[in-house]
Amino acid sequence: MKEKTYQNPPINEMYISAHFQADPLVGLLDFQQFLLNIEKDFKDKQYMFPILESIGNINKIPTEPEKIWFSSEDKTKLLQFGKDRMVYNWRAGDTQPVNYPKYESIKTEFFKYWKILSNYMSQYKKRTFKVKMCELYYSNILPIAEDQFLKKDTDLYKAFNFLSPCLENYENIIPHINLEIPTDQGSVFLRLEKIKNNNDSKEAFLLVLSMRKKLDSINKDWYDKANINIRQFFEETTTEDIRSFWKRGAL
Repeated sequence: MKEKTYQNPPINEMYISAHFQADPLVGLLDFQQFLLNIEKDFKDKQYMFPILESIGNINKIPTEPEKIWFSSEDKTKLLQFGKDRMVYNWRAGDTQPVNYPKYESIKTEFFKYWKILSNYMSQYKKRTFKVKMCELYYSNILPIAEDQFLKKDTDLYKAFNFLSPCLENYENIIPHINLEIPTDQGSVFLRLEKIKNNNDSKEAFLLVLSMRKKLDSINKDWYDKANINIRQFFEETTTEDIRSFWKRGAL
């Protein structure tokens, strides 16, 4: 598939992740040791604790974190290391114009930290560390406003060719769509819903395109193929009108 670059696409988040199973389970010592290996790369860190549990009239206070988050100074990059997964996020942040990263740069960063984690886990000869699932995720914000491509919510049919053209005559649109399409490389997921944009609280549509597959080992080739499949699915599901709009950098 020929690679296409859009001047100003509406991507607001993407991530690469791997779910795993460790025995013994990941604990506080693992979080601390992992932190020592990577904290120089990040500005902030935050331990995330599980939700407070109640047993009868007694509150069970969690003593161990569920995961640890590392974030860059501009808040656009986030590394999440939890008891059963590692996730490397890119988020658009507040700085404008947005500097969108290429897939390859996100993949490189993810595998940098995955190697650190794998090397640490391999130090314990009797410990098992197995991959369970790999995932690649993109989310997009399509604003609804007079100065945008979608001037009202019923304009949604202009952006996606899987929506019937007769939606032009509807007063209301379907507010929530979830699709799962099986492929040889795993399932492609599409989610479309109406939301309030976090940046300005205005109405928008959230489009999520992701792909995941159960695997028993980490596989760089799978992420590459998943990225191609998602890009191809994006080309097939969006209209030429909105793709041309993004190419002109009008958003």
